[in-house]
Amino acid sequence: MLGVDVQPSADTINAEYIPGLPVTAHSIPYDSIACFNDKYKFIGSNDDPYFGRTDIGLYLNTSIGVSNLDFGLNSRISSAEIILAIENLEYAGDKNAVLNFSVFPMTDLLSPSKIYYTNDTRHHTTSPICTYSTGFTEENGHTVIHIKIDSTYAETLLHDTPNLASNEVFQAKYKGYYIAANLQGASEGIIFKANLDDALSGFYLHYKTVATADSIIDFRFPFSGSTATRYNTVKFTPKQNLKDQFLDSTLGASGLYLKGLGMAALKLQIPFLKNHTDSFKVAVNRAELVLYVDPSFPAGSGNYSPPPRLILLSIDSLSRETYLKDLLSTTDNPRYDGNYDATNKRYVFNLAREAQLIFEGAKKNRGFYLVVANTDLSLLSIYAGSSKQLLPVRRDNYFQRVILAGTGSFQFKPSFNLHYIRFKND
Repeated sequence: MLGVDVQPSADTINAEYIPGLPVTAHSIPYDSIACFNDKYKFIGSNDDPYFGRTDIGLYLNTSIGVSNLDFGLNSRISSAEIILAIENLEYAGDKNAVLNFSVFPMTDLLSPSKIYYTNDTRHHTTSPICTYSTGFTEENGHTVIHIKIDSTYAETLLHDTPNLASNEVFQAKYKGYYIAANLQGASEGIIFKANLDDALSGFYLHYKTVATADSIIDFRFPFSGSTATRYNTVKFTPKQNLKDQFLDSTLGASGLYLKGLGMAALKLQIPFLKNHTDSFKVAVNRAELVLYVDPSFPAGSGNYSPPPRLILLSIDSLSRETYLKDLLSTTDNPRYDGNYDATNKRYVFNLAREAQLIFEGAKKNRGFYLVVANTDLSLLSIYAGSSKQLLPVRRDNYFQRVILAGTGSFQFKPSFNLHYIRFKND
């Protein structure tokens, strides 16, 4: 190896660092998102002090695991209910809120293999079988919600022996339920995460074998199994400040709003990234996009934790989402990051390979989308229906929200930091 006193200065590697390059950004809305059929689903109604009102509904069906189920001719209903087990007490809003729940029978038999969308609310009757107001209940170390079901409906189900002959026959008659939640009064409300595969979750019949019996028997129709279908609906009414930013990109200077379940994303531009370098070639070592949580927005009276992860995607010529080069490799993916840094209250993305492609002219700099999501890289560029959303980038499994410092913030505005090596231009 040559010492620096021998090696010509023109042959040295010039490592350079440019911090704090400007970034422009603003919030954008969604029409709807794909909702996948898995055990974790959300439900609730919440009036967020900064984002607005969100109503999350839940479609689900029940099943039976035996043939020729017969509760007995003389059996009588004592009570009936839906129980939802709350997963790790994950919620947004006021933990002590009481919500108004309505349960509607479904009119359509949904397919467990089909992907439904959060604006699809067409599969249930307009008349509920119950309306019930309730909040969280603690039982034997578990947090649950109890929704009481009309006894007349439950009595009919109890004695409908012909339609309890098999699971196929049962689901053809009892196609499932839609649970809607609404705020009670001026409450801030709550949205919570339910585990539908939990042994406590299900549709329960509490009955006696004869009207005069002293003991009550509990029977649970589970929400799980190979024929289970579960998906969320979302109705979002943004506050005026967020609605204005959807229409006016310059308002991103005052704060950047992201919200899970497909309610708000960001569109970003990093002007420094060009389609080619002007007079020299570079090798990018690290290209950091840094976004800070805005400390000027307090959480409010409820619990509003930041999303555990955000996903940065590039924009193609059709304004569709595309994967960054840094996302497509198991080696690069950990360096790409996007996880919430609770110590520094920020999100950092390393898009070194993406920046290299842009500098080389192999990819155009059309900007980026930032979404509250996680991604399944076993599925690549598959789009959700006719939308511009990458289907594997799941927006239905995080419900948290965050307000990032806007482009007008002096101390916390979004920035781009570039570490690179400048090669000699021969």
